[in-house]
Amino acid sequence: MSDDFETVIGLECHVELATETKMFCGCRNVFGAPPNTMVCPVCLGHPGTLPVPNEKAIEYTIKIGLALDCDIAPWSLFHRKNYFYPDMPKNFQISQYDLPLCVNGHLEIEVDGRIRRVGITRVHLEEDTGKTTHAGATGRIAEADYALEDYNRAGVPLVEVVSEPDMRSPEEARAYLISLRATLEAGTSPSLTCRRSSPTPNGSRSSGPSCPSSPRPGATGSPRSTALSRARRSRWERLGPGPSSSRRPSRWEPTPRPWRTGSPATWPAS
Repeated sequence: MSDDFETVIGLECHVELATETKMFCGCRNVFGAPPNTMVCPVCLGHPGTLPVPNEKAIEYTIKIGLALDCDIAPWSLFHRKNYFYPDMPKNFQISQYDLPLCVNGHLEIEVDGRIRRVGITRVHLEEDTGKTTHAGATGRIAEADYALEDYNRAGVPLVEVVSEPDMRSPEEARAYLISLRATLEAGTSPSLTCRRSSPTPNGSRSSGPSCPSSPRPGATGSPRSTALSRARRSRWERLGPGPSSSRRPSRWEPTPRPWRTGSPATWPAS
């Protein structure tokens, strides 16, 4: 490559989680089942259905974040990512945007005997799409006579691990992927747990990975970074740490009103 250019590589890696069920419904998460047999009104996007998050998928994602030394957000949020494609029956994907579960981590790699640290921007959780098979001689969309859709994979928990553009060669990118895969395979084991700091015999305190239980937005036990960027922290301060009776409503939320009892004639004016 010419000396006028510098190689700069950042990677976004998708990781499917091996949960028993899908991300937002009770359909089984299995590979190789007959087409469109692991589906329900929720993952097919039927009107009136409501998604319910998979607790185990969130737990696995937090464990991945801990394995990558990320700060775990005390409160996170899902968004709708709207776009049309045949393999996504709802015409939107439930994903995370500016309030992901895990931020500001890193992964160390070794290339040519040197240790290099690659930053992890975020680890967030979303749902996968279905599978499209283009029927034709080449299997490509341009030459296809028609397409077949299998929605068994639609709604499967999917984690995205986004790195900083810290890699400077293909060799470093390869080492990063190998190290990330090994970390992910070990990172969701039951032995990786979140633990609070505890006193040691000499009076100091030792701490494990930061726990997602801090009531203060942006709080973190790591001195090297804050849990969220300044822009994200600004929104955290507006939204608060999570649903509670003391949290002030934001401009995105309706003003909470007390539970109304009795007949409509006795209700106070809104």
